[in-house]
Amino acid sequence: MSAADLHQDAFVIDAHSDILMDVRARRRGGELHGPEDRVIERHHLAGMRTGGVDALVLALYVEPHFREATLREDLLMIDDLYREIAESDGGIHLILTRQDAEAAPKRDGLSVLLSLEGTEALAGDLGILRLMFDLGLRAVGLTWFGRTMAADGSGEEEAGGGLTRFGRDVIRECNRLGMLVDVSHLSERGFWDVLKLAQGPVIASHSNARACCDHHRNLTDDQLRAIAQTGGDVGLNAYHEFVDAEHPTLDRLLDHGEHMADVMGPGHVGLGLDFVDYQPGFDSSAVKGLPDSASVPAITAGLRARGVDETEIRNILGENWLRVWREVLPAA
Repeated sequence: MSAADLHQDAFVIDAHSDILMDVRARRRGGELHGPEDRVIERHHLAGMRTGGVDALVLALYVEPHFREATLREDLLMIDDLYREIAESDGGIHLILTRQDAEAAPKRDGLSVLLSLEGTEALAGDLGILRLMFDLGLRAVGLTWFGRTMAADGSGEEEAGGGLTRFGRDVIRECNRLGMLVDVSHLSERGFWDVLKLAQGPVIASHSNARACCDHHRNLTDDQLRAIAQTGGDVGLNAYHEFVDAEHPTLDRLLDHGEHMADVMGPGHVGLGLDFVDYQPGFDSSAVKGLPDSASVPAITAGLRARGVDETEIRNILGENWLRVWREVLPAA
């Protein structure tokens, strides 16, 4: 089977996308244009179809200048997603249960799973987490780069902080509800705090290998091994700063994948590509050779060129994520 045919036949998951930021901005409208509907269909779906992307994890991320209204913004993004789903006439499917994850490869259209990136909206209250779960939230990343009431992010590494008491309660509640715990962006001490409390697979949705690029957002070999021991998965991140400081290319990103597979085993590597090409000022953020969703088949071609076998490629493209989702998400 050719690389192109293999990619088309595989179920492809990108475990980190900020598209809801664009959806929110366009649905809100502005001085230069009125509010839009069907934003995913109008502006993003064609590229994903070209790239063979079948499922996305959609992050609820609120920029710092909105932080005093984080809960409001998160709720409005959830509302935007539900409106996009309603307008798609069955073209967008929300994954809520392990049965949904099982059915996703058999469905036409785009499957999406909702994730929280930063716990500012929770304001120290598990009741808000439970309400967001009821609204469809299925994954939680405790921080972005900075500090929240739950934990320190990797940008606060010098402070030496990990999980707070509230952060520990968040992990326990995620365990109980059947929500994915995402350690991307978390400080190293916080990472190890999570590993002590997690009762199932832990994920790093969009992180690379520190051994290949010494950036605080990337994971050490000890961290990679620890995630694998939980049964979790790590998603390769195409953002250039996390790939290589001098030569951020697709080939270097595949070096990260090869190293991670050597350290963790190939059953724990996925994609978490973190494309932001649609946001102003981020046109050159992705690695050379992998600028956007339409270019994702280049990953399959690159893996094939390195002699990676078909089963392992399918696992990296999506099957490893599906396995984790089926194990962690609640039953219907």
